[in-house]
Amino acid sequence: MEKGIKWMPFAIDCIDRICLFLAEKSPSAADRLDTAFYEAVTPLLTFPEAGQPEPVLEKEEEEYRYLVVEHHYKLIYCVKSDCIEIVAA
Repeated sequence: MEKGIKWMPFAIDCIDRICLFLAEKSPSAADRLDTAFYEAVTPLLTFPEAGQPEPVLEKEEEEYRYLVVEHHYKLIYCVKSDCIEIVAA
């Protein structure tokens, strides 16, 4: 059974703040980045382990992984039994 994506509030807030900051310089770039963040997780539906382990969180009980978005940003996530939780950006 395919796992769903669950966006945690902190991750959504991080993306919003990043895009608001970028929008001051380039609204169109901010829109593209916002879309890129949300589209980046699509491969996780098929390949939940696609991201690399997040070294900063390696001592945590759960394994956190990350995806690179637009060469400069990370989406940090955790694979749960019933979903993939996006926890931070």
